[in-house]
Amino acid sequence: MSFNPKNILFSTALLIIAAISCNNQSKNTEKERADSLALAQKQKETIAPFADNNFNMAARYIAGLNQLSENEFSAWEKKPEWIAYKNQMDSAWEKLEKTRFNTMEQWYEENFSATRKTEDQVYYPFSGPDWLNIYQIYPNASSYVMAGLEPVGNIPNPTSMTKPNELANNLNGFYNGFRTIKEWGYYVTSYMGKDLNLTKLKGVIPIDYLFMVRMGCSIDKVELLSLDSTGKASVVTNLPNDKINMRGCRIAFHHKNNTPATLTYFEGNLEDMDTKAYGHTYIKNYENYVRSNVKNANAYLKAASYLLYNETFSKSLYLLLDVSKTMLTDESGVPYDKIDRSKWDISLYGRYFKPTKDFTWISQPALKKDYSTDSTNIKQIPFFTGYHRVLGQSNLQFYRKK
Repeated sequence: MSFNPKNILFSTALLIIAAISCNNQSKNTEKERADSLALAQKQKETIAPFADNNFNMAARYIAGLNQLSENEFSAWEKKPEWIAYKNQMDSAWEKLEKTRFNTMEQWYEENFSATRKTEDQVYYPFSGPDWLNIYQIYPNASSYVMAGLEPVGNIPNPTSMTKPNELANNLNGFYNGFRTIKEWGYYVTSYMGKDLNLTKLKGVIPIDYLFMVRMGCSIDKVELLSLDSTGKASVVTNLPNDKINMRGCRIAFHHKNNTPATLTYFEGNLEDMDTKAYGHTYIKNYENYVRSNVKNANAYLKAASYLLYNETFSKSLYLLLDVSKTMLTDESGVPYDKIDRSKWDISLYGRYFKPTKDFTWISQPALKKDYSTDSTNIKQIPFFTGYHRVLGQSNLQFYRKK
C-alpha cells in the first residue's frame, strides 16, 4: 500500500479546519448562552419580582391573572366561573391598553417627562380608588396619598366565596364595578357602591389590587388604618366605626422597576363642616395627616365634581395649594380664578367646553377666555379625560409653583 504525501497533507488540513470549526462553534454557543443569560437578567431587573404572598395571590386571582406557583388559588383557577371572568378581564384590559393606556403614556411622556421620572410624592384628593389613572402619569412616585367617599373595603380572600353561585356572582359584580373606568376613565361613586356592596370584593382595596398587579407591580403588605384628629394613622385589625377616627388603608408595594412605594387611601367627607349631603366631616384628621406627611407633591385632580369651587371646601383647596409643587387638573378640580399668577406658572392643554349638564351652575369665564385667546398654541389631548367623554372635548391645566 503506497502513501501519497498530498493525501496526508489534505487530511491533516481537514482535521485542523474541523478542530477550528468546533472550537469556534463552542465559543459561539458559549456567547449565545451568555447573551441569553444577560437578557434574562436585564428582563428580571426591569420587572418587579412578584412576592408569592397572600396579598399577591389574592390580587392575581381578582385581576384574572394566573398564579406564579402552585398554591391554594391554583385549584380555583380551574373553575369555569373564574375562567370566564379571566377572559372578560383580559379582553377589557387589552382594549384599555390599545385605546387609552398607550396613547396616554406617550402623551404624558412627551409633555411631562421630567415630572414622570421623579420619585416625588403624588397627592390625589377626591380620587376614590382611581390609582390607575394617576399611575399613567406618575409611575415612579415614592408614595401616593388619595382620598374619597368610596369605602376602604376589606382585605379580600376570594377563596371564602364557597356558596352555590357565590363565586360567579361576586366576580360578575366586581367586573361590573370596573365598567365605568373601562368606558369613561373614572369611577362613579353611586355605581361603585351599588355594584361592589353586593359582593365580598368591596371597596377600594380589591380594585387597587387589580390595578397594581395588572400594571406589573408587586404587593408587599396591606394594612387597615385609623386616623385620629391629630393626624396620627394607626394600624388596626378592624376599621373604626365612629365619628372620631377616619378610616384608611396603606398598601406597600414595589414598582415594576423594583423600587418600593406606598399607596395610602382615606375614606370620608372633606368638607369644612358637617352637611346633610355627606354627613360628618373628617377634614381635621385628614388635614393634619397631609400637612405632616405630604411635602412638595405632584397633585392631580380629575372628575372632582367641582367641589373646590364651593366655599365649604375651602380647607381642602388651601391644603392642596400648600402641599403641592405641581398640579395637573381638569376644569372640575382647581378653580382657575383662585390661582395666584405671581406664585404659579400655568400651562393649558386641550380645548375648553362648558361643564356637562350635571354641573350647569358652574361659571368659568376666565378659563374660557384664556383657552379662546391662545387656542392656536394650546396642545391638544389625544384621549378623553374628566367628564367630557368625547375625544377632542377634554382639557387639562398644569400649574407649577414658582
